[in-house]
Amino acid sequence: MDIAFWNIQRASSWGTSDAAARYGLMAAWVDEMAKRFDLIVLAEVTQNGPALVKEMKSTNMWCQFVPVANKKGGVSPCSFMVLSKGVKVEAMAVGDGKRPLIFIDTGDILVGACHTIATQGEPSKEEILDMLAHLGGTASTHKRKGAILLGDMNYAIDKWSVFDSAYTKGWTLRAPCKASNAAQALSKTHRLGRVIDYAWLTGIDGYARAATATHDWSDWDVIDHTPIGFRVA
Repeated sequence: MDIAFWNIQRASSWGTSDAAARYGLMAAWVDEMAKRFDLIVLAEVTQNGPALVKEMKSTNMWCQFVPVANKKGGVSPCSFMVLSKGVKVEAMAVGDGKRPLIFIDTGDILVGACHTIATQGEPSKEEILDMLAHLGGTASTHKRKGAILLGDMNYAIDKWSVFDSAYTKGWTLRAPCKASNAAQALSKTHRLGRVIDYAWLTGIDGYARAATATHDWSDWDVIDHTPIGFRVA
């Protein structure tokens, strides 16, 4: 299964010229990647998600807006959209509501997509570890073959060290790859120069797949994260 993830920086509406330009860039990417990926997860989808579902129908993928709650119990602008091709999935918001997290059950593996707190420090790391425990436990309870957690981790990939291995036992860390060479990791996934979008896998094999068509992401001033992709089996 090929899975893509992208924090679209709220590019889910088109009411102004700037918003329309950002939405157009995102929609063009989805149209192209719908030909290459079985599952696409968009993060930072705003409350306009239901209208976006209607627009995404043109991809011929099954689309679902997955709202997550804000602090007041309403719909957060950091919700998700799931697009699926060729696999039956069930997507739902999970967790304690502190940070956006969804699980997508394909019936074979359990996919987690997340957007952790933007501290770049210990709070982000602790959230990731909690999500790994929750996802792994749920996959085991439901007798899934394995699981993958991917998303905007807000914790640089190079901060993980051997000292963390006791907390990530059974999980494999995977970096996203360049468009020109799947064996070469991206040097950044955010315009500020860090790799903060990546994946963790357990019970399954997987490797990075380019989630851009011909070149690495360069439109950082429009959407400040790059899309990432992985193939799991």
